[in-house]
Amino acid sequence: MKSLHVAWLLVSLVACPAIAADVESQVLAKEKSLWEAWKNKDGEAFRKSVTADSVQIIADGAPVFGRDAIVKAMTAQNCTLRSFSLADEQAHRLAPTVVMVTYTATQDGTCEGAALTPKLHSMAVYVLQKGQWLERYYQETPVK
Repeated sequence: MKSLHVAWLLVSLVACPAIAADVESQVLAKEKSLWEAWKNKDGEAFRKSVTADSVQIIADGAPVFGRDAIVKAMTAQNCTLRSFSLADEQAHRLAPTVVMVTYTATQDGTCEGAALTPKLHSMAVYVLQKGQWLERYYQETPVK
C-alpha cells in the first residue's frame, strides 16, 4: 500500500508541471488570438474572450472598462493594424485560477490617422471562469 502512495506522489509531481505548462500555453495562445482579432476587427472574439468587467489600459488611448465598451472600441474606431509580432512571451501562474502573461509587442498601424506606438511592453491577467480562461485586465506601456 505504501508503494502505491509513493507511486501516486511521483506521478503527481511529474504531471502537475505538464498540466501547468499546458494552461500557460493555452493562455498565451489566447492572448495572441486577441491581437489577431483586433487586426481583423473581430469584436465577437473579444466578446467571447474577456470578462464582463474587463479593463484595458491602452498606450494610445483612454482606459476602456467593460466587455461591451471593449468590443465597441475594437470595432468602431477608425484603426488599422497592418502587422504585429509578440516576443519574450511568459506566463506566470499567480493562483490556481489566475494567470498573468507578459510580452513585448511590436505593431504597425494607425488609429484615427495617428501612428500607433510601435513597441510596447504588454501584460494581461486571465482568470478561469466557467471552465474558460478569460482576459480580466490588459495594460500596455510604451517602450522608449
